[in-house]
Amino acid sequence: VLAESIPDGGAEHDRAQDMVRELTPILRRRKDNWRTRKPGILNLISGAEIDRFLRNGLVGRLDLPDDVLAERRTRARAEAQHLIRLMEEEPIGIQIGVVPGALPHSSFQIFRQADRKILTLSPFRLGEQPNIHGGIAMITSAPEALDLHERTVEDMWRRAHKGRDAAAFMRDLIDRLHD
Repeated sequence: VLAESIPDGGAEHDRAQDMVRELTPILRRRKDNWRTRKPGILNLISGAEIDRFLRNGLVGRLDLPDDVLAERRTRARAEAQHLIRLMEEEPIGIQIGVVPGALPHSSFQIFRQADRKILTLSPFRLGEQPNIHGGIAMITSAPEALDLHERTVEDMWRRAHKGRDAAAFMRDLIDRLHD
């Protein structure tokens, strides 16, 4: 999906393909690290983005053959079902909220350590229609930035569907695909 998101024929095409090859092992190491450490996660996802993800599938671009698009939509539904299971089971350390509508366009994470907090901001996307080569990321510990982003998370968390309510919201999105 990352490789197919790179526009064909551009001057930077080969460089972007190299970036994908470098990024893939990093993402695998991050996943392995998560499995080992099991950090607490609070994840907010956009209902509008999940709806688009289910309709388009896990794609890097939309001009793929029909059979590939159908298979990618099947994968997207499987991923949504996985999220539904997590929402219903509510395992310790994993909280997922589905925010109706859209989220901020740039993603961010707040990392909490014993003695400090770190905010990372990223325009890069790894999911549906990824972007790995356009934008500027930032890391900061500035109190003002942390406070602003923490308040934003708290506001979105209050509005989000959680637990079984979130699972029902997701099931409704899936069911509407067949209408």
